[in-house]
Amino acid sequence: TGILIANVSSFSNYTTSSNVNIISDCTELNITGETYQLNQSIINSTSLACFNISANNITLDCQGNTIDGTDHVGYGVYISRNSGNNTYITISNCNISDWGNSAGAGIYFYLANDVTIEDTNLTSNYRGILSDGDYFTRLYRAQINNIYADSNSDAGIYLEDCKSCVLSNITTSSSSYGLFVRNSQYSIIGNITTYSNSVSGIESRWGYSDFNNYTNILSYDNKYGMFLDGSCDDNKIEDSNILNNSQIDFYPTGGTFNLTNVNGTDNKAIVYFGEAVVIEDWDNNVSEIVLNNADNSVLRNITINQVDFQNNGITGIIFL
Repeated sequence: TGILIANVSSFSNYTTSSNVNIISDCTELNITGETYQLNQSIINSTSLACFNISANNITLDCQGNTIDGTDHVGYGVYISRNSGNNTYITISNCNISDWGNSAGAGIYFYLANDVTIEDTNLTSNYRGILSDGDYFTRLYRAQINNIYADSNSDAGIYLEDCKSCVLSNITTSSSSYGLFVRNSQYSIIGNITTYSNSVSGIESRWGYSDFNNYTNILSYDNKYGMFLDGSCDDNKIEDSNILNNSQIDFYPTGGTFNLTNVNGTDNKAIVYFGEAVVIEDWDNNVSEIVLNNADNSVLRNITINQVDFQNNGITGIIFL
């Protein structure tokens, strides 16, 4: 064993970090286990896919920088697999804008399990976030958290073919659909604020979107607050306010639901019955009544009259 003695006359400022790659322009992210940090904004990119994440176990940290396109059909971040792979990819701290017109998205992932998207803003894309699988192969366990999606022409978030996914702390506005859920099951969707969308705050149709749990939803100033078609069964909607929407607050066209503590316009309850019921002498104490497979029900002397400017009173009783 020896002893090394050295004279140190000066120090240099440097940092070391394993598996960190600094990037400044669009590129393929193809090193497994790498963390990529974007150190400057990318403006008016014409790439088909600015960041194509082709390897797994990758983190893309934009560090608050922008990934901006030119409104062409393309993707800010693109992830695609041939089958349902466990990718463990994280996308965080990004501002993504101007990707897509009639197609495209700020972030797109296809058959990629275990994708996390967090602390990200998506504006002026065709779709802010688009998940995609196929009818027979779902993608699993996506985590989409702390998202702000504004002025995306089709949808702020388009969740398709996603099973056991979690969406939380999301604000969507000024799109056609704030959140569109298609052919997705067993997912938890909570702490969602969606407003000023031209069609629906939340819409679920075209596929079997069953056994999803919607909690703490605030949906207002849309055409429909929440629209669910007949292919949606056993969905729970809890502790939510779906109110002041221009046509109907809660608009199911079939399916089965469980509503708990859900209020509509004038902060009055939206009530749901899935079997025959007798309702009489209700004087403007609810916002909306939904009857599904409730043959032989008896309704007598019911008044639904909204004080607010919306017109749910006209369609306040929905028969399915």
